[in-house]
Amino acid sequence: FLLPYWIRHHASMFDMAILIDYNSTDQSLEIIRREAPTSWKVVSSRNKDFDSQLVDEEVVEYEKMHPNAWKIVLNTPEFLVHSNLRQMLADIESNDSVKTFRVRSLIMGLPEMSFDIYRVPLLLA
Repeated sequence: FLLPYWIRHHASMFDMAILIDYNSTDQSLEIIRREAPTSWKVVSSRNKDFDSQLVDEEVVEYEKMHPNAWKIVLNTPEFLVHSNLRQMLADIESNDSVKTFRVRSLIMGLPEMSFDIYRVPLLLA
């Protein structure tokens, strides 16, 4: 349901993404192949079943493969919204005095939405 919109929304923000497939049985892989930039990669999860600690460890391993990249992890219902993310990150990288930056967030959940957020890809960039 959300995946095509999620990919289109984030495609211009990230040069590269790792989408972790948690044994999806819907049309997620076909949607990714059709909608995602070719620089985005799909990998199968090493975890047979969902376990939050094992998932976190798996994501950390992928993060370690790209030590100099900016990283964010998003589930499909999570949309990163910024007017010019690339410029903000470039400004931060060019300013040695910036050690941290603040991100405001808004999290909304709709109880009537029933989809399995653990069988959808995560994004690292």
